[in-house]
Amino acid sequence: MWFTTLDAGIFYQSGLNVYSKPLSESHPSDPIMAVFADDDQLYYGTKDGRLYTYNKANDRLDLILETGSEVQFIEKSRETLLAGIKWVPGANQKRVDSIFLLTAWDAWSETGKDSIWLYGQKKGWEENLYPIAFIDRYEGHYYRQIESILEWNNVLYAGGREGLYQLPKPGLNDWSFIESFNAYWIVDMTAADKYLFCATKGHGVVVFDGENSWTISTQDGLPLNHIETILTENDSVIWLGCKRGLVRMSWSDTPKEVELVSIDSKDGLISNEVNDLSISGKTLWVGTHTGLSFFQTDIDFSIKAAPEIYLEQLIVNDSVCSLESHPVFKSDSRVFDFHFTGLSFRSAQQMNYLYRLKGFDEDWNETTNRSVRYMLPGGQYTFEVWAQNSSGNWSDKAVSYSFEVLLPVWQRPWFIALVVLFIMGSAWILFRWRIRILRRQNQLELQMARSQHAALTAQLKPHFIFNALNSIHNFIRKNDKESSSKYLTLFSKLIRQILVNSNQTVVSLKEEMDLLEKYLEIEQLRFKDRMTYEIVIDPDIQLEEVRIPTQLIQPYVENAIWHGIMNKEGKGHIQLRLTLKGKELHCQVEDNGVGRQASESMKSNLITHKSTGMDSGQQRLELIRSILKRPASVEVEDLVNDKNEPLGTRIIIILPLISHDSN
Repeated sequence: MWFTTLDAGIFYQSGLNVYSKPLSESHPSDPIMAVFADDDQLYYGTKDGRLYTYNKANDRLDLILETGSEVQFIEKSRETLLAGIKWVPGANQKRVDSIFLLTAWDAWSETGKDSIWLYGQKKGWEENLYPIAFIDRYEGHYYRQIESILEWNNVLYAGGREGLYQLPKPGLNDWSFIESFNAYWIVDMTAADKYLFCATKGHGVVVFDGENSWTISTQDGLPLNHIETILTENDSVIWLGCKRGLVRMSWSDTPKEVELVSIDSKDGLISNEVNDLSISGKTLWVGTHTGLSFFQTDIDFSIKAAPEIYLEQLIVNDSVCSLESHPVFKSDSRVFDFHFTGLSFRSAQQMNYLYRLKGFDEDWNETTNRSVRYMLPGGQYTFEVWAQNSSGNWSDKAVSYSFEVLLPVWQRPWFIALVVLFIMGSAWILFRWRIRILRRQNQLELQMARSQHAALTAQLKPHFIFNALNSIHNFIRKNDKESSSKYLTLFSKLIRQILVNSNQTVVSLKEEMDLLEKYLEIEQLRFKDRMTYEIVIDPDIQLEEVRIPTQLIQPYVENAIWHGIMNKEGKGHIQLRLTLKGKELHCQVEDNGVGRQASESMKSNLITHKSTGMDSGQQRLELIRSILKRPASVEVEDLVNDKNEPLGTRIIIILPLISHDSN
């Protein structure tokens, strides 16, 4: 119920069914530890040892005694009020007016209107003061820490830190431990017709039917597993008190299937810290840390109305967003915080929620929080949430919120289509370009093969073969057996190596040098004393590793002989020098002949011979540049003296280094 005032704001009262009395104004911080109610009067004791009486008829509260020690229990027998306290100076029991004080006892139980069971220190007990049945802890049972005693089905049960014992009467010396209770610390007990109920510290309520036992705990709906006090209303209703209020536990056939209803400050209790309970007629009296509460036990505290559920707020990327219908968020919206609440005032913080985000997860998730967070990619989503109050009632319908997060540009269908078209177009262009490259490469290789064939033809032209054979014939005619044999051997080896190399595109530099050396030896034998030659190789060059196009250098050497030295008066000299410069091989062919200008003026037949070899070599160098995409060239330099007179010709062939595994 809500109340408005003229000058003090708004007040909320959880209900008008529970009535409360605060603690005494003179002692507002003295918790109530024990409560006893009969038809006319209510008695309660406090932690500081005060005993009060409350007259329900005239609503009057009176202090009747200050004991000086905490009041642990209050019972009434034979019209005498019994108050158990922790300590009384000088005696274990003491009568003050109509109140009988008991001290130094750890456990007690009312077994009828005329007797009380006590467990504790018997020493100094005067049995003639009051007829009380007791169990002395010093009669061989000191080690047992008993906190509650109860007679049920003509058997006395004692519960404590070790568990539960059976004590047969009347001897009370044969203690029988119940093994199924060895894990439970029992602080209080009560009984219905067929069941014994044990309140425990840490395990909720243990129910015992004489043979079997089972527990009722927070998993079944208890607010806490530490129960302070327990009280029987009838054979189907038990009341529990703990630090989080009251619990009404009821059942129809068996306590294994119980209905639990929690009652706390939201329902009107003056405090949630319940220490003791007492029933008088239909009224339940509740002693708490801050006062006394009481109400009729037949009140229905369950919440019948279904809770309402509302979506309070949506925060996207730390910015509050409007809750308009079906919004569309930008693609950079990633962090979504949904804040919601279920309205059920008496449930307050005891609401449960079920939620899911369709499009992200289809399973329902449970939480007691009022907000959830999602990290979302692009897509379409619907957030749904239900609320449940403490009585188990769900909201009539879920709150639903649909929205869309745009996909990034690169994930949108039109962009993907463009990318696919681009890739397909690029692949087609690349394919066509590759075909053209392969065709071009095939053409270059074909031209290289033709050029190589032309070089072979230049080396094996009839003019060279005729001159060689003619020289051999001259040696034979002159009966120069040694020269003819040597010339014939060199000529046959040269022809064989030329034919072998003609099947390969590239050969090792060593093979090419061997061929050139044989060729120069043949020419030197043919010209006798008119020609000398020299081959100089850079020591850094690995002849076996370096590869060069076959039959490339020989035409330039042959051209130097026929072009320069044949027209020179006196002895001619050919120098072949190989050097390594970075990744290039420099082949230098130098002669001391008449020079290019003098040779052209003579218009000898050697010009035609020379031009054919030079043209073939130039074509092959161009093909090498096209195929390998690396420099390949030839440089021709006229050598002159200080008077600008010709001294010969120098040809430098620049070739790229080719790896050993190239074809």
